[in-house]
Amino acid sequence: MKTYLNFPKTPGWSAGKYFFVLLLALLTLPAWGQTDYLVVDVGDLFGLWYSESDWGDYDGDIDLDLLMVGYGPTTGQGYLKFYRNDGNSTFTLLDTPMLGTGNGTCRFADFDNDNDLDALICGQVASGVDTTRVYINTGGVFTDCGFNFPPRVSSSASIGDYDNDGDQDILLTGGTIDDVSTGYIQIFRNDGSFNFTPIEVVTPGIRNGVAEFGDYNSDGWLDIAYTGSAGSGNYVSRILRGSSTGNFVDINAPLAGLRYSKISWLDYDCDGDLDVILSGSYSNEAESQFKLYRYDGSDVFTEVAQPNVLGERQGDLAWGDINNDGYADLIVNGLITTSTYVEKLYIFNPQNGLWEDGQTLTYLKYAAVSLGDYNNNGKLDMSVSGLYASGNYWNKLYNNVCAVANTPPTPPDALGSGIVNGVVYLSWSTGSDAETPFGGLTYNVRVGTTPGGSQILSAMADPATGWRKVARPGNARAEYQLRDLPDGTYYWSVQAIDNAFAGSAFAPEHTFTIGVDNSDFVAPPNIASLRNFPNPFRAETRIELELKAPGRVRADIYNIKGQKVRSLLDSDLPAGVHGLTWDACDSGGNPLPAGIYTIRAQTGTQIKYHKIIHIN
Repeated sequence: MKTYLNFPKTPGWSAGKYFFVLLLALLTLPAWGQTDYLVVDVGDLFGLWYSESDWGDYDGDIDLDLLMVGYGPTTGQGYLKFYRNDGNSTFTLLDTPMLGTGNGTCRFADFDNDNDLDALICGQVASGVDTTRVYINTGGVFTDCGFNFPPRVSSSASIGDYDNDGDQDILLTGGTIDDVSTGYIQIFRNDGSFNFTPIEVVTPGIRNGVAEFGDYNSDGWLDIAYTGSAGSGNYVSRILRGSSTGNFVDINAPLAGLRYSKISWLDYDCDGDLDVILSGSYSNEAESQFKLYRYDGSDVFTEVAQPNVLGERQGDLAWGDINNDGYADLIVNGLITTSTYVEKLYIFNPQNGLWEDGQTLTYLKYAAVSLGDYNNNGKLDMSVSGLYASGNYWNKLYNNVCAVANTPPTPPDALGSGIVNGVVYLSWSTGSDAETPFGGLTYNVRVGTTPGGSQILSAMADPATGWRKVARPGNARAEYQLRDLPDGTYYWSVQAIDNAFAGSAFAPEHTFTIGVDNSDFVAPPNIASLRNFPNPFRAETRIELELKAPGRVRADIYNIKGQKVRSLLDSDLPAGVHGLTWDACDSGGNPLPAGIYTIRAQTGTQIKYHKIIHIN
């Protein structure tokens, strides 16, 4: 774009004065010429605050629709606004029997494994009335499933298969209208046919916060990160490690206890394990804080300074790859103090590991932000709603105009299955992506009783094309375990998901059979542990690899860009613990700079990652 500077011929101005003005204008050109990533595209949606939203293709027409709940202009009245995406930035408001709620949440999920999206709604319906409901999607029509959930307000919901039986369970937080001091963290275990069993996760629970499923240690069992108010003046943030027993253990991670807070799992450095971001405030008088905690293995989370990112409370925190470089960017919108605000897009810089100022957005109080590529152009767009000013409720869609489009990843290969003591282990090799480093990819598994089916585990994706029906990471990281399946033959496949939530095609379908000989059998995961010490290290570090059984192992070192810099091992090893050393040099013996590296160990189809930090 050309910029022209025209100066009037003002009497008495000398050439020196013209030169000074020209120089000043040139110095300010970068600010004038800055291109925003996100621009308002649809601005006439119904205004909501204390709201939540979720993107999902409920009608199977290969575009993302928008489900929203929140308060509107009537005090204490909840609203539900369901917008069908008709293409070309046209959204049609649907008439639906689902209840509207404020100060609650909404989520798409496939609760009955028919590969269409059902819906969860909770929050305040009207003065003195709160609810939690699940609605069944039948041919695009939603009806109440009839299960009697306890009502929840000041709530959050996360969806995942916590017991590895293939169906989607609900992690739910919040309290009730008639008891403002008590909060809950419960899992509602999906027992099929829209019946759910409540499982108490931890006491006391929380309200005005968030709990989220995520497998930070890649052991195949979902863990929980949560933050919020556990009673008057008691603000907590915790990480709970999940296990095959169904129990959760607090690992005593050094997370800050914050109020009106948000927490989320993400792999910010694309090294193959989940880190944590957290935002909120210590008190009403204190400035809001933003925290990043990097996972360093062995249940150790280390706080990593992010000096550019302002914290928020009473707003929202969202992540996704906005500029299509493969790494997760941030959107932060909310209160810093009672009278100052943050409304920023932060772009991640993989060269220095920092999020940097990318774009100033519109400040909203009680904001809700959700990301999804609603126009299918390979760029994450944004829905944002909230309170703009007294009586002015905001609800707009922002189109991503980044010059670079994302390309979906390629599917994984080398699919294999193993069955030990009734547990099915599904594994695969890594996919690849032009933007996201291989360590930053997640995976999405489907399992059915018929070819292409999802009757056991729904991927919420089109089995033929891989089109992802929801805008979120996949349901697996390194492997998937399934339990308690009846005898029979099962059909399964897996796709890769990048940080723009785009899915690859599914890998060629494989089968496994329970109760008879399994021709598709491979050994279950063989790497028991992968660690190094010291970590961080300067001159040399020892790497320990433990094998459950003999096998051929390959171990390589990768840098933060996903480039292989050193091969350490490629040989047959017996069962047991094996030691390697790395001197922070590449394959040519050249010293490597300080930074974050990843060791990738593979035996058979199992791949395990571990982060190594080299310092000067």
